[in-house]
Amino acid sequence: MIKYNNEYNVDYDKPGFCALCHIIIADFDGFNPNMTPRIIRFHGTARQSYFKLSDGSRMAVMMCEGCLSGFAPEDVGPLMESVIRGWHWEVETLMGFWTDEKKKSHMRVYRKKEIVDRLPNGFSSKEITKVKKPRKNRLNVKDRTHRDLPRKPRRVR
Repeated sequence: MIKYNNEYNVDYDKPGFCALCHIIIADFDGFNPNMTPRIIRFHGTARQSYFKLSDGSRMAVMMCEGCLSGFAPEDVGPLMESVIRGWHWEVETLMGFWTDEKKKSHMRVYRKKEIVDRLPNGFSSKEITKVKKPRKNRLNVKDRTHRDLPRKPRRVR
C-alpha cells in the first residue's frame, strides 16, 4: 500500500506539491477547469531548484525547504521518477485532445531524460558518482510497443 504525504494521493511532481516528498507547499483555492490546482500562494518553505538534463535543457522544480537543504545525489533518481510521472499525468490529463499515439510518442522521448547536474552550483566530482538514474519500473508509465501488442495464435500442426 502506498503511503501518501498529502490528502490528494499525489505521488508525482504536480504544481503546489514538493517534487520529492510530495507534501503540500502552496495554498489552493480549488482546481482549474483542467484539474490543475488553483494556487493562491506558495508557503514560506517552498523553494525552486534547477537541474541540467541529459538533453542539455534546464528543468525547474519546486521542493520544500527540507528536501532542498538535504538534497543529495542519491535523491536524483527518485526526483526524476516523480517528475516523469508528473509529465505523464500532464499528458494524460491536460492533453486530452492528443491522440493516444501522440501521447505515447511524447512520453517515449520524455521518459528517457535524466538529471545530469544541479544548477547553478553543480555536483562535485565525488557527488556525481552517486547520482542515481530513475528506475523505469517505478514510473507507472505504460509505453506499449509492437512487442506488447497481442499476437496471433500460432497454428499447431
